[in-house]
Amino acid sequence: MSHNCSPFFFSLLFINLPPKNRKPPNSRLETKAMANQSGPTTFTGKLASCMNNLQHGSTAKTLFLADENPADFFSLLENFFEQYQPAFDHDAALVTRAVHDLWILLRRERTIDAYEKALHTRKPDPTYWVQPDLHEMHLFDRYKTEAARAHTRSLKNLQTIQKMARDEERWQQQLINEKQKLAIQVERWELTRIKEAPKKMMAENIAEAMKLATENQDVQVDEHGPHIPQAVFVVTEGDGSQHVGIVPTNDAVHRIIGMANQYPQPPIEVVRTYVFGGPVPPAYHWLTTEDWQRTANDLELRKTLSFDEWRKLAANE
Repeated sequence: MSHNCSPFFFSLLFINLPPKNRKPPNSRLETKAMANQSGPTTFTGKLASCMNNLQHGSTAKTLFLADENPADFFSLLENFFEQYQPAFDHDAALVTRAVHDLWILLRRERTIDAYEKALHTRKPDPTYWVQPDLHEMHLFDRYKTEAARAHTRSLKNLQTIQKMARDEERWQQQLINEKQKLAIQVERWELTRIKEAPKKMMAENIAEAMKLATENQDVQVDEHGPHIPQAVFVVTEGDGSQHVGIVPTNDAVHRIIGMANQYPQPPIEVVRTYVFGGPVPPAYHWLTTEDWQRTANDLELRKTLSFDEWRKLAANE
């Protein structure tokens, strides 16, 4: 994310945070109920929750991350099986391990390349790189070296594959068996993509708003007259939870209103654009004018507010 953005246009607020001061349970029943909350219990829930703490992915043990395509992995797997033609279970496992190690090596190469590119974008002159920047670079490089060594070892193991059983049908059956074993990894990848889709859409919308914010002034003048633009992003996930992002922040808008008379064309109102990922939540039904809007997906609504109306609205957010 660029650091050239005005502080007025820098925000990502989540309003569905847990309360800061949680009271202790008042009864044994409540204590027992809390103790029984052990996270997801279904197979699907566990697959999805295992990705909750994912960051850069360099040390992830998950085979497929959300931004990777399992088809690329299986293409490598087919090429390796065709080259080494393992006819026995042990040999098939060696080939699959070699492909896995190569897959992890490619992932870590992408990670360090992306980090170095981002670092050069933020600080083109390496003389301005500070210790935390270098530490991250060395850390990613170490992950890459470990993956490269593992891949080298797996390639050496492939030399032990028995050469006597070059049976076309047997190695192809081994390939089918290995793909079936990896089916759970594909299912985990699909669940991760479904889970991350709303957050990804929100992040893209926020990034676009930040880009527009750096290109535009705090006060815009169009058919609405001089006004303060503000975008509100509301994303509803599959479990009903909501994430709300506001650009610029309400505090920033308060400051702009406070110095409105200093602008060549003083703003007289706030124009809010509401962007919804998924159906419009009931709390925002007051924005809609047609029944169909409440169930529409990815709807965008605009509301013009006087300063007093905006202050009342912002006080409840």
